[in-house]
Amino acid sequence: NGYQPTSGTGVYMWGFTVEKASNNTGATFPTSFIPTKANLTGRASTTATYTRSDGVITTANEHQPRYDHAIKDGIWRRKGLLLESAATNICQNFYYPASTLKWNSGVQNATITPVTNTLAPDGSYNNVVQFKEITNNAATTASVYKPIAGTANTQRTFSVYAKKKELKMMRLYFDGTTPVCGQVIYNLDLGTIHIAQNPSGTDAWGIEDAGNGWWRCWFSGTVTGGQSTYYLHIDSADDFGNVSHQNTVNNGFYLWGPQMEYAGAPTSYIYTDDSAVTRTADLAETEAVTREGDNIKMYDMSFHNTIESTIFGEGTS
Repeated sequence: NGYQPTSGTGVYMWGFTVEKASNNTGATFPTSFIPTKANLTGRASTTATYTRSDGVITTANEHQPRYDHAIKDGIWRRKGLLLESAATNICQNFYYPASTLKWNSGVQNATITPVTNTLAPDGSYNNVVQFKEITNNAATTASVYKPIAGTANTQRTFSVYAKKKELKMMRLYFDGTTPVCGQVIYNLDLGTIHIAQNPSGTDAWGIEDAGNGWWRCWFSGTVTGGQSTYYLHIDSADDFGNVSHQNTVNNGFYLWGPQMEYAGAPTSYIYTDDSAVTRTADLAETEAVTREGDNIKMYDMSFHNTIESTIFGEGTS
C-alpha cells in the first residue's frame, strides 16, 4: 500500500529461461538464451477479449490464444500471449437491453443516454452512452451512480472507457464504504491523471490509451469497514478539475464498458449485460527446447614456426 503506479511506465522484460544441466542436475549459471514457445492449453467454456494489431477489442473463442497489443508512440505494438487468471465483472452494463437504463441518472444533475453514432473500442456502435449534465446551475456536482452488492473487506478495481466530448475532465470513485475509494480525476484530452483526491484510501490508479480518443480509466481500493454494498460514481468536472462547477445542459463525455472486479488492477474487458459474467483462467505450457552441446576440436600446432612465416595472397584488378 502506498505505491501508485503511473499508466505507461514500467520495465521491459525478455527472454525468461529456466534450465538444467545435461546431467539433469540444476544449472549453477545461465547459458546462452534458448528460444521457446508458449502454447495455450485451456480456457474452458468461456470467451475472452484482447486488443488486435489495429487497436480493436476483439473476442477470442474458448481455447483460442490471445495475442494482445498496446499503443506506443502512435503505433499498436504486440505485447505477446495474454495469460490471465479468472475474473468476474460484477458491474451491469449501462443499458441492457438498449432501452433499459441500469445506472441511476437524472438524480444528481446528470443523466446517461445511449448514442448510436460513436464508434466503440470494439469497433461497433453498440453500448456507447453519453454522460450529460442536465442543469445550468453554478457550483453544482453532476453525477451518475450505480449501487453494487459485493464481497465485504476485499480489494476491487473499477474501470471504464471514456472519451471527451464537450467536457474533458471526469472523476471516478465509490462510496458507502470505509474508506471511500478513488476520487481520481482523469484528463480525457491529454490522457493523464489530473489529481488523485484520496490517495490514502486508494490502492492504485491509471489511465490507458485505447485508441480513437478512448481512454480506459481505472482505480483500485480495499474496503476494510465490512460493507458489502457500495456506490460507483462517475462525475464531471470543469477544465480545472473542479467537480463543483458551472454546469451546462447537454455538456458531457462518452462512456463504454464499465467493469468492477476483485483485483488490484484491471484485466481484459469482460462483456456484461444484466448480470455478472466470469472469464475463466488461461492455462498455458511451454515446450522444452534442448540446445546441443558445442563440439570443440583442438589440433596439434607444434609444427608452426612463430618467428618465420609465409603469407600468400592472390587478387585481380
